[in-house]
Amino acid sequence: IVHVLDHHFEHLGYEVTYLTQAQRMQGHDVSIVASDLYVAADGSRGKRGGYYEHNGIPTYRLRSFSVLGTRLWLTGLRKLLLQLSPDVVHQHGAVDVTAIRAAAYQRRTGYALVCDCHAADFNSRADGLLRRGAYSLFRQTAGRLIKSRAGALTAIGENEQAFLCKSLGLPAA
Repeated sequence: IVHVLDHHFEHLGYEVTYLTQAQRMQGHDVSIVASDLYVAADGSRGKRGGYYEHNGIPTYRLRSFSVLGTRLWLTGLRKLLLQLSPDVVHQHGAVDVTAIRAAAYQRRTGYALVCDCHAADFNSRADGLLRRGAYSLFRQTAGRLIKSRAGALTAIGENEQAFLCKSLGLPAA
């Protein structure tokens, strides 16, 4: 199982940290792929690229650059996914550039794709004509790709579920 996400702050004890540890304890081969944007335990920010293990979880930090706001491009993602050849990719963030890429690479690599949503109306701006238009365009293009390739779409809470349904044109749950 490979967990892919743009921003991974392992010292904060977020969902990915606990989920990967639990999966590892159940005997799964688990790793994390994230951007090189890093927040250390003391709160200092910087970049940390390359490979290391955190609490026994293999972690790959890929060079990244901003595509739009906090949306990132992870350099070398396709090559690394081909190299790791996972059975499952758990894409954290269903409405972003990395989700599009994980969905696009899914057929070639043959992994099962799970996308979850961490975004909600309270932490993602959709105000203004331009942003609403961008979400509409996303829903009609990349959103269709993600829906067609993901074996499961889920959200980490009710607000995130509402955002996911609206962003991908899914029926309200």
